This record gives sequence, structure tokens and C-alpha cells, in this order.
Amino acid sequence: MNYTDAIVGNSSEFNFEERLVNVTTFSALIMLMLSIITNQLNHLSVFFNYVIFIGFLAFGVSYYVSRILQKTTLAIQLVTIICYVLLPFAWHYNQGMTGTTTFYFFIFVQL
Repeated sequence: MNYTDAIVGNSSEFNFEERLVNVTTFSALIMLMLSIITNQLNHLSVFFNYVIFIGFLAFGVSYYVSRILQKTTLAIQLVTIICYVLLPFAWHYNQGMTGTTTFYFFIFVQL
């Protein structure tokens, strides 16, 4: 078993959609972790880092539900709820239209 199968799941256990959800939630975990680090280095709002950390925990739960418990539909529902709840906070604390939250909004709308 290679590292991609360990993260995404092998094709005999997961169909394409399930593997896509696994890789999306895992990628979101990495991006959120890097966001916390860069925000700390740039001395951005502490509250914004709390919002990102809550997102990190929630995406971690979604990844666990999708990859380990193999309940992809529930994981998609969790990601949708996470996005609808946390994006307004991120928009407010990340400079509104001039911040990066607009990019994340358009990505999550596509899910």
C-alpha cells in the first residue's frame, strides 16, 4: 500500500466520488494548518485563527467519517454545514472582499 492509498483509500474499497471527498477533506486539513501558521507569522487576528482552528477540527472529523467510517454522504453534509457556518466569520475577519475568503467561498460552492 502506498501513501496515496493510505490517505485517499484504494480503488477496491472506495469509488471515485468517495476518493474525491477523502482527498478534498485531507487537502483542506493541510491548507487550514498552513493558514494558521501563516496567519500567526503575519500577526493577523487571533479570532480569525480560532475560526480556522474550528474549521481544522471539523474537517478532521469529516475526513475521519469519510475515510475511516466510510460514510461519505455524512462527510459531505458535515463539510457543507461547516462552510455555511464558518465562511461568514472568515469573511468578516479576513478583510471581506479583499481577503482570501472569496476564493474559498467559490471553491466550496462547487462542492
